[in-house]
Amino acid sequence: MQHREFFRLSGPRRHRSPLLAAAAAALPLAALGQALDVSTLREIDDDRTDVTHENLTIEQIEDMNVVREDTLVGEIEEVLVDSSDRIVAVVVDAASRSPGRRDREVVVPIERLEFDRDSRQARTTLTEDEIAALPAWND
Repeated sequence: MQHREFFRLSGPRRHRSPLLAAAAAALPLAALGQALDVSTLREIDDDRTDVTHENLTIEQIEDMNVVREDTLVGEIEEVLVDSSDRIVAVVVDAASRSPGRRDREVVVPIERLEFDRDSRQARTTLTEDEIAALPAWND
């Protein structure tokens, strides 16, 4: 008899194998970062109130701490938009915790963050290695 594990996803019930889930989790994050063409992104002025993400203004998003499991990853320095003024990423001043790695500003896709307005934090599951693989932001 073959053993299967099922995972509940939001929406209609769907099933996927543990192997498929592991393969998806193992996709290099650099590929996700490359999906965003950093050269086409631009910083948006924090005075703009007509552009929001999850009902948060640019001013509310900037300076939020980014945390992973209650550990400070860095701070959001800038909000980046595409040519349609849609927020697609943020610039995080990522603090390195590993010897030999320096702090640097990286482009984090907006979908990799979960915002908490009350605590003024953005949570992520990105590991330090995944953050190191993200494209740098040079303003």
